Amino acid sequence: MKTTDLPHPSQQAGPWIMQVPVISTAHLPQAEAEALLNLDPEDVENAGPDDPPLLAHIADRVGHLFLIEDLDEDALPGFPQLRAVLLAVKARGYGYARVDAQGELFDDLPQFDW
Repeated sequence: MKTTDLPHPSQQAGPWIMQVPVISTAHLPQAEAEALLNLDPEDVENAGPDDPPLLAHIADRVGHLFLIEDLDEDALPGFPQLRAVLLAVKARGYGYARVDAQGELFDDLPQFDW
């Protein structure tokens, strides 16, 4: 599967339903994946301007939820692979993304063995 195969999020009448693609952490180098574990999404005062837009760690930190609707091409200089993953999801129209050890693998994104 390629990221371009992700369906665009549906805009149906009625209540808003959050749609979040789940992408494998295998698309991140080990250093970036480990750096995510050191971030505290609740410590907004100490978050750096170049930190990822992390909303939460999920399932004992094997997953991470991001708000990506305002992410741009120059963001996250310390996380270039994460930026590429999140921008690929954003390009499909999503405002949120989850990166998770059990997530989907995509043929058009690099994969790292670690």
